Amino acid sequence: MTSVYEYFDYRKLLKDLFDEQKKQNRFFSYRVLADMVGFTSAGFFTKILQGAVNISPQKAIAFAKAFHLTKLEARYFETLVAFNQAGTHEERRYYLEQLVATRQAKLKNLTAEEYELFSEWYFVVISEILEFYPFNGNYKELGNMLQPAVSATDVKKAIETLEELKLIRKRSDGYYERTGEVLSAADSWKGVAITNYQLNSSDLAKDAIQNVPKEAREISVLTLNVSQTTFEEIRNRLKDLRRELMELAAKEPLADRTYQVNLQLFPVTKPYNRAIGAGEMLVKGRRGRKPLGLKDVPESEKMVLQN
Repeated sequence: MTSVYEYFDYRKLLKDLFDEQKKQNRFFSYRVLADMVGFTSAGFFTKILQGAVNISPQKAIAFAKAFHLTKLEARYFETLVAFNQAGTHEERRYYLEQLVATRQAKLKNLTAEEYELFSEWYFVVISEILEFYPFNGNYKELGNMLQPAVSATDVKKAIETLEELKLIRKRSDGYYERTGEVLSAADSWKGVAITNYQLNSSDLAKDAIQNVPKEAREISVLTLNVSQTTFEEIRNRLKDLRRELMELAAKEPLADRTYQVNLQLFPVTKPYNRAIGAGEMLVKGRRGRKPLGLKDVPESEKMVLQN
C-alpha cells in the first residue's frame, strides 16, 4: 500500500495512487477519477501529472477523498500540494517544516535531521572543524571556536544531529571525528534546505564585512556587462574554481581554521536587445514567478532574449 508520507512530490504520489487503484480495479480510469474529483475532461489529470497545470486546495481535498486517504493523510497531501506550488522560498520553507514534522511522527527516518543540517550555518561548520579541532564534549569551548560564537546548547544539538546522520562519530578515546559520509541533495525538499543554508551564508558574509579584519578575509565585488554566452562561461569557471578549492583544501596537511567561500553570480538588470527592447527576467514574488518587460512582442522574438 502506498504511504503518502514517503513523498515530497504530489504529482508522483497521485500517479502511484492511481496505479495502485487501477491494479485493484481494472475499470478505474482517468475518466472515472475525473468524475470523482469534478473535472470535465479526463485529460486534465494527465496535465496535472505532467506539471502543465496546478490544482486548487479544493481539488486537493477532492483527490484525497477519491483515494480514500485518512484525515491525517489528507492533511499531509494538502500541505504537499501547497509546498510544491508555493511561489516563494518563505512559503516553501513554511510548508516543508509542516511536512517534515508529520513525517517525523509517522516514519522513522532521517528527514528531519537532514533538513536541520542546512537550517543553521553552524551545523556544516562544526562538521568541518572536527577535521582538525580536538573536541571531546566541551560544547561551550567548541561554540566559542566559531565566528560568530554559538551557544553550548546549539552546539550540542548540532553534534547530536551530525551523529544521527552518521557524518561524525565518537572515537574510543572520547574525541569526535568526521566519517567521510556525504548527503545527497537530490530530493525536492532539500532544495529548500539548501536555500536556507545559502541565505544564512550570505548573512555570515555581511557579518564578516563588519566584524572580521580585512587581513583575515577577502571580499570583493564586480559589476559586469555580459551576454548569455559569457554568463554561461563565467558560471562554468566558477564551478571549476569551486572544485579546485575543494581539491586544494583536501590536500591541506596543516589545517587550523575553517573558512566560508560564497560564490555568487546574479543579474541586476533585465536583458536588452536594441531591436525589440527590454527582455524578460523571472522574478520571484508573493504570487510566484512573473515576467517583466517584452510587452506585445511575438513569442518567436522573445526566445531570442531568453535563450
